[in-house]
Amino acid sequence: MQQNRWIQSVFSAVVIAGLSLALIGCGGQKKEPPQTPAKTNQTQSSESGNPLTAPVDYVGAVGRAAQVSKKVISTVEIQSAIRQFRAMEGRNPASLQELVQKGYLARLPSVPPGYRLQYDPRTGQVRAVRVR
Repeated sequence: MQQNRWIQSVFSAVVIAGLSLALIGCGGQKKEPPQTPAKTNQTQSSESGNPLTAPVDYVGAVGRAAQVSKKVISTVEIQSAIRQFRAMEGRNPASLQELVQKGYLARLPSVPPGYRLQYDPRTGQVRAVRVR
């Protein structure tokens, strides 16, 4: 019986000491205000996190993501056809239309409005660039 009391009192002392150390360790440090991220080209409504504009912000973000994915998918498809052309013909195609003419692509993939495909026959690289 006395041994149980002794174990309980030792246990209580250890718990109290641990809590005391935790409180002392947390209280002595100065807390700095959180850093705010650098401002970007985002609109005010998406930056503010306003719940009233959240649906509009979401739709805009989905639209931008769709454009980016369409650009990426289009260029990846063309790059794959260029690699196949290079493997079979031993050179890069002179133009993207040559990929269609020789049957490596059924047609050139479309890019989002406001973009066009830019191809460099020397390097075999294609990318979607914004039309100015």
